[in-house]
Amino acid sequence: MSVNLLDSTKNYLTDDVVSQVSTMLGEDQDNTQKAFGGALPILMSGIIQKSAEPGGNGLIMDMIGQATTPDYTAGDITEPVRGLSGNLDTILADDLQAERMRSMGAGMVHSLFGDRTSAITAGLSAYSGISQTSASSLMSVAGPVLFNVLGKEMANGDTGVSGLNGLLMSQADSVQEALPLGLSSLTGFLPGLGTLAALDSIPDIPTATPADPFSPPVPVAELVSPATVPEPVVPSTVDTMPATNVPPAESVTPVTFPTYISNEDTSAAPGNR
Repeated sequence: MSVNLLDSTKNYLTDDVVSQVSTMLGEDQDNTQKAFGGALPILMSGIIQKSAEPGGNGLIMDMIGQATTPDYTAGDITEPVRGLSGNLDTILADDLQAERMRSMGAGMVHSLFGDRTSAITAGLSAYSGISQTSASSLMSVAGPVLFNVLGKEMANGDTGVSGLNGLLMSQADSVQEALPLGLSSLTGFLPGLGTLAALDSIPDIPTATPADPFSPPVPVAELVSPATVPEPVVPSTVDTMPATNVPPAESVTPVTFPTYISNEDTSAAPGNR
């Protein structure tokens, strides 16, 4: 059974981390916890939807790379031994690192939702009781953590890009269950949620049973012989035209040539002497 990525991510959002984020945002801790509970399924829905778009898997892999091996502009911060998700308390305690993580997360959120980002953060704000600005910052924290967990799961399961879709779709049920009822109004802004709902409503389709390689071959359907075309009958004798109407050939009188008699005197010929 596939791991529940939402539960795995929540394990890193401990009470201490939530307290740090609420202090950073200037929000009530309970409201901040509630906002995290809504942000995670929203983000996962966005990832699932992005994976179904042309070139989406490549973009997701890029964001996983950012979250698993942070490469901040100056290159002065490398991923700690426990990774980004395992060092949230340390990162959030450092203003510079926290700001850089939020900047990276803001880019991830915008890559997932684009023009819908503002409507989504407004809905999360109304649901949780924190301001829309705080909701935007909170999603910028949750995004890198979720991508970091996704990257770790792919590494542990030796899942390549070809297996990414299967891994994400295995999260469909957990995303549906984790989405609070108070955020159901966001369905119109999250096509991924509509896609998951549609998948749940489709009855199971029986799959074809593979052919047994040792079973006898299936007989080929007999071909219907085409209608036989009779061969043309060639007559054994060729009819000749009657000669009754043909006039008989005229007889040709042979030409008689006269005998040539020479008057020359041959007495003087040598043989007559």
